[in-house]
Amino acid sequence: MRVQRMLWLMLLAILTAIAVSQFADIKGSTLSPLLAHTSAALLRVEQAMPSAQQVLLASMPNPATKSEAKSEPILASKLEPKFDRVGKYATTIPANGDRADVYYPIATPSKPTQAIASNSKPTFPVALLLQGFNVEKSVYSKFATQIAKHGFVVVLPNHYTSVRGQRELFAQVGEVPDVLAYARAENQNPKSPLAGAIDVTKLVLIGHSHGGFIGMDAIRNACDPPWCVGTYSRPPELLAGVFYGSDLWYDGNFISIKNDRIPIAFMVGSKDSLIADSAVKSTYDIVQTPPKAFVRVLGANHYGIADRDNPSGSPKEKARPEIDQEAAIDTISRWAAAFLRAYATDDGVAMDYLKSGARSDRGVNVLWQG
Repeated sequence: MRVQRMLWLMLLAILTAIAVSQFADIKGSTLSPLLAHTSAALLRVEQAMPSAQQVLLASMPNPATKSEAKSEPILASKLEPKFDRVGKYATTIPANGDRADVYYPIATPSKPTQAIASNSKPTFPVALLLQGFNVEKSVYSKFATQIAKHGFVVVLPNHYTSVRGQRELFAQVGEVPDVLAYARAENQNPKSPLAGAIDVTKLVLIGHSHGGFIGMDAIRNACDPPWCVGTYSRPPELLAGVFYGSDLWYDGNFISIKNDRIPIAFMVGSKDSLIADSAVKSTYDIVQTPPKAFVRVLGANHYGIADRDNPSGSPKEKARPEIDQEAAIDTISRWAAAFLRAYATDDGVAMDYLKSGARSDRGVNVLWQG
């Protein structure tokens, strides 16, 4: 490109010299428009051509970026939490007797009212975390803490069900109305740290493995024994769901999810050997109506959402993760929070992250229909 520019300049000089030699006897008033026209034509051609510097920047890797890519962790993009601190307390869900842990955001001087107007008290949507089969609630502590930092009251029960002739940790659809009723009562309880701080009109579901299967049933308004006892009616407060390592199929066929436009995000680790990412993708494909998202977390396995790999008593994950648990939890919680904030709280920052975050977060592959 530099040679071409030099040639154009040389041509301009030659034309100028010819014009001067041939029209030396012409007055300057006639010569000036001729030279001006010739120069302008060459300038327009030159401006239409990219400069040598532009071509190099477009075609060659940036050395600084390449160096940074080697030194940075796999997580290259962040959606900042709204709160710095999280409180936690143990409780019992009255309707079913489940022991549960509650995680909630605490406003601090640095981030006093990120989610609300400055002259009002914060109120937080309820996030019910439905556990995987035989995964004890404490194993989700780090993940629940991160979700709470994004402005949610996370309710995490241990729900026991007798399915195989013994009492085991199996989530059920009935937890949805039971936890919602608990949140309403807690919001009115003057002794609760969350009195008046819960937005009981907004409920979201987060599910892991079997818990995601139950969350999908809750959204599609299904009540199938043994995962549902009695009757179930999807509450109007249910606004969105995010499910990690979960699919939905019966007798070898994936079940169409009639979600009635309730947004659903599916997440899966690329190293998951218990629920293949292809099965999760197939479940994403048959959700009837958007918004919906599919997020593959590179290097994580089935227990990327948990505090530790292969928790005691849970189904054995044979594949080893290629990223550590902290990195996996950070990625999964960030994308889960982005989706829930965007669709349950109309958070514009989170929505922008859904639209653009995949281009800068090297730890994920994302499909999204808004």
